Amino acid sequence: NTPMWKSMLSHIQAVSNTTGIDYVVWTGDNPPHDVWNQTKEGQISATQYVTDSLKAVFGKNTPIYGALGNHEGYPVNIFAPPPGTEWLYMPVSQQWAQWLPEEARLTFEFGGYYTVSPEKGLRFISLNMNYCNSGNFWLYVNENDPAGELEWMVKVLQQAEDNKEKVFILGHIPPGNTDCLQDWSNLFHQIVNRYEDIIMGQFYGHTHDDSFEVFYTTEGSVKRATNIAFVAPSVTTYQNKNPSYRLYTYDVASKVISDVDTYHADLNDANLNGTPNWIRTYNTRQAYGMPDLLPASWDALITKLETNSTLFDLYYRLHTSYGPDSTCTGGCVKDELCGLKSAASSLYMQCMQDSGVELDSPDIRKPKC
Repeated sequence: NTPMWKSMLSHIQAVSNTTGIDYVVWTGDNPPHDVWNQTKEGQISATQYVTDSLKAVFGKNTPIYGALGNHEGYPVNIFAPPPGTEWLYMPVSQQWAQWLPEEARLTFEFGGYYTVSPEKGLRFISLNMNYCNSGNFWLYVNENDPAGELEWMVKVLQQAEDNKEKVFILGHIPPGNTDCLQDWSNLFHQIVNRYEDIIMGQFYGHTHDDSFEVFYTTEGSVKRATNIAFVAPSVTTYQNKNPSYRLYTYDVASKVISDVDTYHADLNDANLNGTPNWIRTYNTRQAYGMPDLLPASWDALITKLETNSTLFDLYYRLHTSYGPDSTCTGGCVKDELCGLKSAASSLYMQCMQDSGVELDSPDIRKPKC
């Protein structure tokens, strides 16, 4: 939706004039979702359009780090192991060349993933989550680590730990989503727990929902929250959702995410008045009464959501960015809670089974686009 996209960028630009923006994180799905009417050339062109739009707004001085969504593939979801997707990786590497050093471009051209350190002590890792996508039929040939991405990620994280760097991870499909294959998701979960001390934030999209996933480890009989994946809502309205975007605030010294502000435009209001009106939807710490945004505080929030129906109703309204259908009861509640405390898809499936909700229930989480 070009008018919505342009109005959002204008609003971000106005906000940034007040707050300042250090980095732009962009988690993919650039083409429209008319999957029956697409070509390879069209997929490349869609990413070029988004790239050019962001460059026009943020200029040359604000680094922009993107990740590939499942809709960048042709056909949708299809990403062959290297070298089968060079038709996409090569031109996008050129589109993003001003933000990626040579080594980052080489890994992107190989497998659609990269790492970059824009400042001393901070590193971004952009993952190609399409190599865990259950809709990617190439994974029936090799679903464990078809592009060597997880092995590469461990090496990058180990080097970051050795160099005393903090890390932000971005990708498209959240690792706890059922669209992410269980074996890959489990391995990823173990890697995150191993490097929990240096991974300061994870940023995903795909679901079109405003949500999060908490990583846990078990030490003896004690379950401890280790990390947090932020799942941002989308500009695309999808179903019963308003278009949204987010601003993350982090502490410069520690790189800890300290605050999150989410903005949305009411689609009914935009249709009625002929133009979107972007407003701040909520501030995360204020809305949920959180002392900070560390993993333990997200775990405590889940406990409150399990027992406080008023707070859960607020969460679900924010989950849809105040969409027209913001009701969630019965199996829907259990589905949401299992999603929040499951950062691996197998853990989500087990949680649903333990909750007594049938996996084919109309209430449970559907595969997202």
